[in-house]
Amino acid sequence: MKILIADDDHITRLLLRSALTKLGHEVQEATNGREAWEAWHGGEFPFIISDWMMPDLDGLEFCRRIRAEPRADYPYIVLLTSRSGNSNYLEAMTAGADDFVTKPYEKDAFAARVRAAERILGLHAKLRAANLDLERRVGERTAELETALRAKGEFLSLVSEANSNLEQRVQQRTRDLENEVKEHHRTSEERDRFFTASLDLLCIAGVDGLFRRVNPAFQLLLGWTPGELLSRPFLDFFHPDDRPSVARQIELQSHWPMTMKFEVRLLCKDGAFRWIEWSASPPDEAGLFCPCGRDVTERKHAEEQRCLMEVQLRHAQKMESIGQLAAGVAHEINTPTQYIGDNMRFVQDAFRDLAGLLGAQQRLLAAAKGGSITPELIAEVEQAAVTADLEYLSVEVPKALDQALDGVRKVSKIVGALKEFSHPGGHEKTPTDLNHAIQSTITVATNEWKYVAEIVTDLAPDLPLVPCLPDEFNQVILNMVVNASHAIGDVIGDGTKGRGTITITTRLDADAVEIRLRDTGTGIPERVRARIFDPFFTTKGVGRGTGQGLAIAHAVIVDKHGGSIQVESEVGLGSTFILRLPIRPLPAERLAA
Repeated sequence: MKILIADDDHITRLLLRSALTKLGHEVQEATNGREAWEAWHGGEFPFIISDWMMPDLDGLEFCRRIRAEPRADYPYIVLLTSRSGNSNYLEAMTAGADDFVTKPYEKDAFAARVRAAERILGLHAKLRAANLDLERRVGERTAELETALRAKGEFLSLVSEANSNLEQRVQQRTRDLENEVKEHHRTSEERDRFFTASLDLLCIAGVDGLFRRVNPAFQLLLGWTPGELLSRPFLDFFHPDDRPSVARQIELQSHWPMTMKFEVRLLCKDGAFRWIEWSASPPDEAGLFCPCGRDVTERKHAEEQRCLMEVQLRHAQKMESIGQLAAGVAHEINTPTQYIGDNMRFVQDAFRDLAGLLGAQQRLLAAAKGGSITPELIAEVEQAAVTADLEYLSVEVPKALDQALDGVRKVSKIVGALKEFSHPGGHEKTPTDLNHAIQSTITVATNEWKYVAEIVTDLAPDLPLVPCLPDEFNQVILNMVVNASHAIGDVIGDGTKGRGTITITTRLDADAVEIRLRDTGTGIPERVRARIFDPFFTTKGVGRGTGQGLAIAHAVIVDKHGGSIQVESEVGLGSTFILRLPIRPLPAERLAA
């Protein structure tokens, strides 16, 4: 059988080619969706294995296009994906896929799925061949009968009798083939062997809430004996928090004509719980379910550890960003600190001059009280007044104090912005003033942009508080501002062409807040635009970028907040990044999907 593999991952294609070649199949590969579409158009592939996420054309759109084609052949399509959950399964089946395999998959289980597909395609081929053969024979027989009946004048009666006979034969042949398919799927001996030998958890349960049968793998994993499992309602063996969802799943499955997947925790005899991924089909005529489960406890623990490591990594990256900004922040603080010191020294010198005048005036006052004022004392007071230059000090000292206070306010603003930016935050979303967060980040990053650009802000004053993770949002804005500064720096060079502009706007748009960051930099070439959010992808020179900035931005805005991030760019004119954050938090299941 000729099989088409569509996947942009070389290792996955290599593993699939190796497994399928060993099964005796001819394999053709495609590295993206558009290449797969062209390959299918140019040949016949009864079996297609496609990755869900591919450049140019993803697996879902590939399925839809194939099913929309008016071709006679109808290939068997399997989607590969790292996603899981009922909504993803339903989306895949709706798009036209015949099967859905979650990565990472087991080699033996995948080979079993391929063999099952071979049998299904073989039966389909038998049915098509039988139908074509019957149609041919009906046509031939009808032609013969028409010729004979015209000659004998018995055309109508004989055709009726022949058609009746042929219809009976067609019906009988159809019943024979249907029985053959049913026998293939329902052979009790094969089913029992598979039930006993399977490493997956298999059971038969009724809609009445009781187990009918469990396989050895089920007993071995949980530690319960068959008697203990069959004597109690199966809901007793689920985690108390999962029992309502299991009951709803059973009720839904009773009315849903497709296989569904869900993850729940099962109780072991030693009191521990194991995470099990179940695949369940609708109940049969006898009201029995035959779900299949797989222990995914280690995977769940690994996912939890990965999430924890991601949080730690993002905080470390944030601290690294602050470290990179430290020199610039120190420079920004140093300038107002210098003129604070200069003005304070001026006030100190002025006070020394005033102290001399005050001393002379005190002596003059004492002499006046004693009636002994001398011309020398009066001359001394006049000279002290001239030395102090009261007219000059009355103008300059207030100015110096105002400048010193202004410097203190600038230092306080920078320190406050840095404190807000570096705060580690929490794991829960909090109502956040996005305009204030943007202003704080601009202040912290001043030294990154002030030599190459000016920042223009147009922040809507009517924005509501938005539920988000403030520290991660600050990191996104910082990455965007730094990227924009680098892009503008590549344009202006040594500064002889003047400075560029970074424009940041916010506005309320229906049920979301839209943030736009536009720069007058180099722009992004169209050939790399689709990859800018990939981890470790960068167009900057060595030492200027890690390729993580936009990847982090995409993860924070899209994955963690259920928002969106888009880019509009024109080479030579600059780029605009458009961020949208929902005002209301999305349900947890939508974010997880």
